Amino acid sequence: MAVLLAISGLFKIAPALASSEQRSFTQMLNLGEVRMAIPYGQISYVNAKNQIYGIAPDLARSIGDYLSTKYKKKIQIKIIPSPQGN
Repeated sequence: MAVLLAISGLFKIAPALASSEQRSFTQMLNLGEVRMAIPYGQISYVNAKNQIYGIAPDLARSIGDYLSTKYKKKIQIKIIPSPQGN
């Protein structure tokens, strides 16, 4: 049985971005905010009752911790859910 971790308030949820808002990885690091697109599904990511469940938010937290340590500054991961198959 898979245990889903409830993570609330740790990540910003962003709507899909217009092409004019796209940034390079270097630009995102300089701003301290990296965007991570993830599939919206029952196992990888679910936003229910203002809580985030799934594997992807846990992975985003780990990536954020790693980048914060590597670049010695606070890096926030912004999760962008996308429909499955896209």
